[in-house]
Amino acid sequence: MDHCNGLFLLFSLLVVNPATQRWACLPPLPSHSTKLDFWFLYNQGLIVFDPIVSPHYEVFMIPFVNPEQYCIEIADLVLKESEWPPSPLILHVFSSAAERWEERSFVREGDSAGTVAYAQRQCHLDNHGNFYWRGALYVNSYFLMRISISDGSYQVIHYPIEVYKSRPHVYVGKSEKGVYLASLTIDGRLSIWVLDESCGQFKWVLEHQNNLKPLLLRLNRSKQVYGPWILRDINYHLYSQKFPGEWNLYNQNYDPSHFHSPNDEAPTENNFEWHSDDDDIVDNQCNSEERNSGDYLTFLGFHPYKEVVFMSSGSMKGFAYHLKSSKLQCLGNLYPKHYEHFAEHEHICQSFPYTPCWVDELPETSISVDNLCQD
Repeated sequence: MDHCNGLFLLFSLLVVNPATQRWACLPPLPSHSTKLDFWFLYNQGLIVFDPIVSPHYEVFMIPFVNPEQYCIEIADLVLKESEWPPSPLILHVFSSAAERWEERSFVREGDSAGTVAYAQRQCHLDNHGNFYWRGALYVNSYFLMRISISDGSYQVIHYPIEVYKSRPHVYVGKSEKGVYLASLTIDGRLSIWVLDESCGQFKWVLEHQNNLKPLLLRLNRSKQVYGPWILRDINYHLYSQKFPGEWNLYNQNYDPSHFHSPNDEAPTENNFEWHSDDDDIVDNQCNSEERNSGDYLTFLGFHPYKEVVFMSSGSMKGFAYHLKSSKLQCLGNLYPKHYEHFAEHEHICQSFPYTPCWVDELPETSISVDNLCQD
């Protein structure tokens, strides 16, 4: 569901640290009592963890408005015309220090984004990227909501007007200069803005624009390159320990004798290892038969501290695009060998940079096969 500085939040309300292999199961979320909550909203959990500040973490349940098609039978005009987000905004927050859920109130500074009905009509905007940075939660909806954890306030930050006109895919994240917003249209037009938060004001500054379709067509993508992506063997070992002996998962032609865990063999040098400092890998030797103009790009994420964005083509090939040089690199097939045995029909559509954290306050109990399989 979310991640922050080495901790993962799973949909089953488990907080997991892959580095220490420890985890904690959160208590059930308190039930909602208002009519607005029941009919119009759903919650998404966001985890806040900064080991430099504290070894404890917090989980915020952020309300989002359901798309209109899910509420067509609801005719309560009073609720639909209520302002969104409301002020005060009441959030359920779990604190690992207090070991319980509590309600916290956040007062809006400035105007709302509109009404509940207007929020329902904005479901066409495909928005990704929620993150914690410098004491604030940045929540991406059809606008950006900045929640200041320390002083109990929040602000509504509207997208640039061009975003609402072109109806692109929208992604926010943090990178070299702070908070970034990327819009990517279906025909490959990429726009990047940086949020200027100086003097207490919020202003989007256009950083970069380019049509990536010509660059995509120049790359020779005919080779089936699996590197440098590696499938960690956690899934393999979970299945092999839980279901010993011969087994297959989905493929009727699967022969277990031909499969080895990717980590059973010593890693070999890979000629396709990627370095973010090297943006000079572009192959122009591509004939017309290898070009596929039907390919489409999807946005995967931002490099955390360099002006590089990651994308995929047709959810298969990975790319790194350097904003400063406008160069596009092919990063190979996103699906490592044997991926289909564990996740058939599970397409890779999002990514995030992961940095292991070796300090946490999670219970000493290690991650076990039984616990994860049950959840």
